[in-house]
Amino acid sequence: MAKKEVHLRDYLAVIRKNDFLILLSFLVILGTALIVGLRIPKAYEASALILVYPNGNFNVPSDNLFQSMLSGGVNRTEMETINRRLITESLLQSVTGSLEQNKIRGVEYLPSIDVLKRRIRTEIVPDTRFINVSIRMKEQEGGERNAAIFINKLVEMLQNVLDEEQNSEAQFRMSVIEKELDDLKANLSEQEQRLLAFMKQYGIPNLWYEQLSQKLAERRDIVERREQTYVALSSSELELDKLQKELENYPSLIEYSRTISDNPLWIKHITALDDIDVKIADTKSRLGPESPDLKGLEAQRRERESKLQNLIDKTTSSITQALSPTHLSLLEGKITAEINHIRSKNRLQRCDARLEKIDGELAQLISSVPEKQFKFDQLTNEIASLYKINSELYKQKIEAQMLMGRFGDGSPNLKNHPFTSFKGRPKGGISVVDKAHPQKVPVSPRLSFIAVVASIVGISVGLAAAFMLDYFDNRYHSPEDVKNDLDLPLLGLIPIKSERLDQIKRNRTPFRPILRKLRESEVDLTLALPVEDNPKSQVAESYRALATNIGFACHGMSNQAMMITSSNSCNRKSYNVANLGIAMAQAKGPVIIIDCNLKHPIQHKIFGISEDEFNMQPLESERERSTNLVGLYNLLIDDVQIDEAIQNTRVLNLDLIASGYVPPNPSGLFNSPKITEIIEQLKSFYNVIICDGPPVLQMSDGLVLASKLDGMILVVDLEQISKEVLRRTKEQLNQSGVNLLGVICNGEDYI
Repeated sequence: MAKKEVHLRDYLAVIRKNDFLILLSFLVILGTALIVGLRIPKAYEASALILVYPNGNFNVPSDNLFQSMLSGGVNRTEMETINRRLITESLLQSVTGSLEQNKIRGVEYLPSIDVLKRRIRTEIVPDTRFINVSIRMKEQEGGERNAAIFINKLVEMLQNVLDEEQNSEAQFRMSVIEKELDDLKANLSEQEQRLLAFMKQYGIPNLWYEQLSQKLAERRDIVERREQTYVALSSSELELDKLQKELENYPSLIEYSRTISDNPLWIKHITALDDIDVKIADTKSRLGPESPDLKGLEAQRRERESKLQNLIDKTTSSITQALSPTHLSLLEGKITAEINHIRSKNRLQRCDARLEKIDGELAQLISSVPEKQFKFDQLTNEIASLYKINSELYKQKIEAQMLMGRFGDGSPNLKNHPFTSFKGRPKGGISVVDKAHPQKVPVSPRLSFIAVVASIVGISVGLAAAFMLDYFDNRYHSPEDVKNDLDLPLLGLIPIKSERLDQIKRNRTPFRPILRKLRESEVDLTLALPVEDNPKSQVAESYRALATNIGFACHGMSNQAMMITSSNSCNRKSYNVANLGIAMAQAKGPVIIIDCNLKHPIQHKIFGISEDEFNMQPLESERERSTNLVGLYNLLIDDVQIDEAIQNTRVLNLDLIASGYVPPNPSGLFNSPKITEIIEQLKSFYNVIICDGPPVLQMSDGLVLASKLDGMILVVDLEQISKEVLRRTKEQLNQSGVNLLGVICNGEDYI
């Protein structure tokens, strides 16, 4: 089901509906509150305004008090203390005792101390030095007179108590401060001497840190020189390596001149070889080729050729050498680099020795500084603390002198100070700016406030009751409620109006109970056909609109067969069937109404066809049949023709099939196949067939019949049927597969 949207008009409708309940709640609660307020005893209030002066209390830090004194301000703690003192039980007992001792008239009517303590109200005015003190007293307790007397006496007693306390505390404080100052001076002198001796022995921190800075700067310079020396040493080593490699590449001697000549050995061997050739030629010519001498010469010749071949060079050269200039230059550079390397190495050793010495001095100096600094800070902090205590004591001494001057015991040099002048100075550090005076107008009860609150409560209770009644209301109050709750089309809204209802309204009688009796009893409804009897009435127009809407809902059906029913037994449903039949007969031609409510038939009474209640026995023979007695029951049970059961009404084109005999148990009759044959036969003669069905929740036969028709229309009586009943009815119809066309709403509130 679609969820209903709630608008402002819905809330206004609930308020308008329950306006009497809201008004009644408002008047009852307002009247009760005013009556109770008038019976409450009157109470009167008296108040006094006091001014608190600075430095009225020693229970706060001295620096705050001193600043407050010089600036003319006041400490918040002091204000709170005075505020609490006003409601202490001891002070209240002193006030009541003083009033009784002075025999003030009416003091015997004062309430107890506990009651007074609860009624006294003290309020610190924000950002000021004012405190407002007030008390309320009833008429039987002395009223406004005793309230004013009590408040004034309370402020006076507070002044006296504070005056005594501050005077004694100031004197005691002054003696303690002077003794502490003397002890502090001696201690301060001793500490200063210790600090002076320490400074003579060790100096001051500035000197220590200056020495430390110098040593650090000297060490930094040595480190820089060492780094430079190390760089120079590394450079000289690289230079030596480079020169050594270059010396290896260049010889120490170079060729100055060269002389080339023939090799003497080669010349010697050539000459010897020539001599041997001559000897061979001579021997060969002299001795012949086979001479032994010739063989010896040839052997010599081969030996000489062998030696000649072993000689590589045919020539010889003589070389003149001298020292190389490049070698000499590289040698000189190497000597210079070696000298620089030795110097850098010596300088590096001296830097390391100096750095080690400086590190030792720095370590000794750094290790001694913290101890000396700690001792020096200890002495200076003790002296600073003593000076701070001394300053604090002097401030407190000045404050004590100011307070003693306030009470007339101060030093002469404080007499003219605006805060210590005794003349015109208030007692106890507070003064009364505005005394309490009797007020004739009571402060309680406040009838206007009570009326406003009671009005708000009364309206709220009334609204709450109205909305609660609406929330727990289980009835439908408007056609929109039915439409939204069931999610069905609203076919028509029928206002209930009849001559008897009009008469009831004209007589201004409570007509709802009478209307309920008319609804529950079987009354004469022969005049309840406004569509026929009063066609221009609003009710008749509503039925014609209903007929039109049903035609739209049954669009496409040539012959419409429908059943109109309700959840429970209701005469309005039959009333709607009769008038709807008349409206359709006037608009669509032949229409027939079938009274299917076999247990409680009523259509024959509406149309005035027969006065018989149909409570007779079943027909036995043809001769006992009568047109006024034959109906639907006879068609289903007896062998009766359909035209014998059709009754003509006084309305043109409208016929009726009454229920006929009223059986004791009509259940199961609509399961007969004859009902389907009857409907089909009637469709051939009538355009519209309207069945006045039995209640859905009381008889299940109606669901069986509705399943054989084209559709069903549900009649809902607004303000009567509950939501649960109607929802259960729709659920049963949906489960039965009935074509539910829509709903018709009846309601007398829509006349």
